[in-house]
Amino acid sequence: MAQIRGPALVPSRARTEEILNRLRVCRARLAAAPDDPAALRDMDDVTYTLCVLMGRPTTHEAVRAAEELLAGPAGRTDLLNEEAGPAA
Repeated sequence: MAQIRGPALVPSRARTEEILNRLRVCRARLAAAPDDPAALRDMDDVTYTLCVLMGRPTTHEAVRAAEELLAGPAGRTDLLNEEAGPAA
């Protein structure tokens, strides 16, 4: 069975930070009003978006990947190229 390596493209730092901030806002909204249908829909939307953006199957993995990307050096886009090997 093939191993999942991660996203085919590295997302932009700005977009990653935007989605993580949206996630934090949604968490705060749900903590204040756990039964709010709009807050629940927004949380579903942002967690799905983060998982797709980061190429991860779970929210926990997507958050970790996003935080690692943001903690790394700015402008580093070779994270996946190292796994893929040299270009043909």
